Amino acid sequence: DLPPEGAALSARNAPPDVCFHRLGTDEAADILVVRRPAQEGRSQSFGLSEDGAVLFQSVLDVASRKSELYRVPLAPADGGWTASGEPQPLVQGFDARSFPIGDGGSTVWVQTDLDAPRGRIVAVNPLSPAREHWRELVPEAEEAIQGADEVGGKLVVQYLKDAHSLVRVFDRNGVEQGE
Repeated sequence: DLPPEGAALSARNAPPDVCFHRLGTDEAADILVVRRPAQEGRSQSFGLSEDGAVLFQSVLDVASRKSELYRVPLAPADGGWTASGEPQPLVQGFDARSFPIGDGGSTVWVQTDLDAPRGRIVAVNPLSPAREHWRELVPEAEEAIQGADEVGGKLVVQYLKDAHSLVRVFDRNGVEQGE
């Protein structure tokens, strides 16, 4: 929503909600996917799982650069997509940097620096996301993880080694498939 005529924009204005928009249609027909409330000192970003069935919501604490991570299952709605429930917390506490890699329904693959300053990959059950239930798939290595993604059912992990990229491929259980 736009502020009233003549009102100055400020940090108090809520960020826009996330909506499904079909190209060529009026914006008024957009379908709400998830609300995006304003949170002082926090920034939010969103990404889709490889199959498009899940929306990941990352909430970043701007000062600490630490994040929380939520999973939002999607369902068809009026020719588009909307959330099929409330966001499910995966990583909470703003004490680590965590990024979604992929979603297998009962398992979410997450890159995190929790207890691993150079990064590691863990499997999180969205129905039981407490840290004591996490399964470590790719432990912290000598090289720092620069990024990871799920591609064709594999976990592709990019490391920084001697000032150049090194890519290792793992299956979904963390078994290395090669460089």
